[in-house]
Amino acid sequence: PLSRLLQSPILTQHLVNCTGLTAPHNSTKTDLRFKPRRGDYLLFRRPDASATPPLSRPIGAVPTPLARGVYVWPTVHGDVLCGPTNVE
Repeated sequence: PLSRLLQSPILTQHLVNCTGLTAPHNSTKTDLRFKPRRGDYLLFRRPDASATPPLSRPIGAVPTPLARGVYVWPTVHGDVLCGPTNVE
């Protein structure tokens, strides 16, 4: 648990718990509720290696209360990655 990692109390107004699916186990407060989601990434390959890459820079979506947003970006090989999906 997170409490074992702390050597002294931390005073804060906000705390961001970035421990993913283990977040409920690392929380010492009982009033916190976590709803973990799984995300996958999709790889879109160019039909031909000599084709012009469809993107030159990343595109990002605005996060919502239910999802962090979907991002689309070019890979170093000219393919396109898209994700994450949002699966409960």
